[in-house]
Amino acid sequence: YNASWNKQEDDESFLIPPTGIPGDTRLSNNGVLQSKELAHYLLSLDTQPDLVVSSPYYRCVETAYNVTKLLDVPLYTDRGLGEWFDYNSTTTKTSVLGETSLGRKDVHPPSDVETLNKLFKNTIKKTWEDCVDPYSKEVIERKGETQQEMYERTRQFLQLLVRQVDREMPDAEAILLVTHAPIKISLGLNLLGFKDIKEVTGNEENTLIRSGCCSLDKYELEDSMVTTTSTNTTSTPLLNSAWRITM
Repeated sequence: YNASWNKQEDDESFLIPPTGIPGDTRLSNNGVLQSKELAHYLLSLDTQPDLVVSSPYYRCVETAYNVTKLLDVPLYTDRGLGEWFDYNSTTTKTSVLGETSLGRKDVHPPSDVETLNKLFKNTIKKTWEDCVDPYSKEVIERKGETQQEMYERTRQFLQLLVRQVDREMPDAEAILLVTHAPIKISLGLNLLGFKDIKEVTGNEENTLIRSGCCSLDKYELEDSMVTTTSTNTTSTPLLNSAWRITM
């Protein structure tokens, strides 16, 4: 629950993005409480994450930071989990003459690890390489990704995730990804085997993934194990395995 949604915050300076990036808001007081409740809930589970990989936007890092403090696990950021700027989205201005379109929203890439570590006490590990960077010059200039491009972005992220985890923590069995609602949904649909976002659009029976504030889904392999020893970047052990959603 980010601060820009809570108009009851007493201090207006609370709404100023700590990173200086437009729209990169912090959590509201309620959002901080939610993140700490999430951390305690994860601590109560039989299987806890061995590491946390977060979107580098402030509100996600703030959530992940509160989780890793309690669970005492490493925190990484990856731009591949970053916010989706919808190519088809437009901003509007309301006046006495009605609503006027102002064109597509600008893309504001997230902060780098060095900047975030100044805000989060050098908690974020610097050895992680982004699985994918969706904020290319082309995307910034044309102001966003299409829905299908976002879906392919998350698929590419999952293709390269295992290689990164194998390098950082080869014995890891559970990973917590902290991200934004559209990315969370897209990651889940990729794991569940959907090849195209259009496969599920409008199909209520396949609406399995929650996307409310601080919502949590858990995916488990149908098989007892998956081989992740390949260093071939075209290998997709996560996506070639049978997953089921269990939470």
